[in-house]
Amino acid sequence: MTIENNNNQTTMKHDQRTSSVAQVIGRLGDRYLLDAGEGEFRGFVTGRFRNQALEAGQYPVPGDLARYEACEQMDEVRITALEPRRNRIVRKMPVSGGRKMHDGLITGGTTQEQVLAANVDTAFILAGLDGNYSLPRLERYLVMIRHAQVPPVILLTKADCCDDPSSYIERTSAVTTDVPIHAVSAYTGQGMDIVRGYLEPGRVVVFLGSSGVGKSTLLNTLYGREVQTVRTISEKTGKGRHTTTNRQLFRLPGGAAVIDTPGIRELQLWVEEEDLDRVFSDIVDLAAQCRFNDCTHGSEPGCAVRAAIREGRLSEPRLERYRTEQREVEHLHMRQTAYLRKVNRKNKEEGTYGAE
Repeated sequence: MTIENNNNQTTMKHDQRTSSVAQVIGRLGDRYLLDAGEGEFRGFVTGRFRNQALEAGQYPVPGDLARYEACEQMDEVRITALEPRRNRIVRKMPVSGGRKMHDGLITGGTTQEQVLAANVDTAFILAGLDGNYSLPRLERYLVMIRHAQVPPVILLTKADCCDDPSSYIERTSAVTTDVPIHAVSAYTGQGMDIVRGYLEPGRVVVFLGSSGVGKSTLLNTLYGREVQTVRTISEKTGKGRHTTTNRQLFRLPGGAAVIDTPGIRELQLWVEEEDLDRVFSDIVDLAAQCRFNDCTHGSEPGCAVRAAIREGRLSEPRLERYRTEQREVEHLHMRQTAYLRKVNRKNKEEGTYGAE
């Protein structure tokens, strides 16, 4: 297979049927954008691929390595399989058509994972210092990234809009002592050399954050020209508007790659309890010092957690966030169990029908 570029239009010529591997860099409708090192081209998953992909999370996402075959007399390729993923950035599939709240938890929707990116080396978690900063939101992103086992880096963007970025760094450091935190500004250049230090040739980083935190602006600055449209924050609501509408991988001039993702407005967790405990390790360590193993950190005597709150070493809101996310994970596991039972029952019925 050879790839030629005529008048800025990429075309493909197929000499014979081949089976090769390319990196998935994006999606357009039911087609995927691929790059095998010689230019971008399009591909589609085969019928066999669709039959074997039982859930949405098994379809290609940016960062995936896809095995493909050339199609004779076509300018596209057939995607036949995905190479095993080193890691995955996942969340619970968001609720479509509105959501309902029950006991502080989002209910409804499909009990499936949504894979945002794969084979990532570093996850940049972005929070804007122009009013977008939210410590609870950062904690949730950290739980998601801990589950993926990807090194996180927190970027406090739009530092030029804040009089005292160091206070936000200190506030964030209080709840995550082992994660690098940097205040950056794509406008003034503050911290950009630090960001570029993570972008070594061949490495893949993913941008994560809510709408309006400056992911597209940061990407454009790193790329050296505008590759993503930048939109302003709504003056009426103070909230960001979606700029990136699809997850896409961009290759930077220096050899690194950035996966830009749309602003996440609904981050439902798809994690294990130990992922949560790693982010809230201060509470876990305190709970281990309680007099009773089954301490609920309420009115029991000898509660180390309540003592830490009284002494100012732990905040009540952080404890409540931990409890809420514990309930969310427990609820998720209950739904996962019910979903697996339903799938297994369906497969059993279909297998029995086919044997008759």
